[in-house]
Amino acid sequence: MDKVECQSCKANVVPRLWRIEGNFFFDNSHEHSCPICGELMYTSGGKFHFRGIEMVFSAIASLFIGMIIGGIFFPGGVVGLILSVGLFLFRHQIKKIIMSKFQKI
Repeated sequence: MDKVECQSCKANVVPRLWRIEGNFFFDNSHEHSCPICGELMYTSGGKFHFRGIEMVFSAIASLFIGMIIGGIFFPGGVVGLILSVGLFLFRHQIKKIIMSKFQKI
């Protein structure tokens, strides 16, 4: 393990790691603290990611597209809602199919 000098107590130590849970928009982060004095030395991780935004966007887009297709071909609303849920649940498979069609060109 690499030793790092603590700015607080000036000792060369291997930092202790504390994992902090991420959330919908941020990855997990790690706080590196000095085992001697307990001072926070630095933080790593915790980067912003687009999984949360992608999930929200794909839910809204699939609802919008499903309701339009369902409203045009099957007036009544229930079919549009079923299409919306299906589009959202199978969005990764739909993306793979579309991307494979474009890669052949």
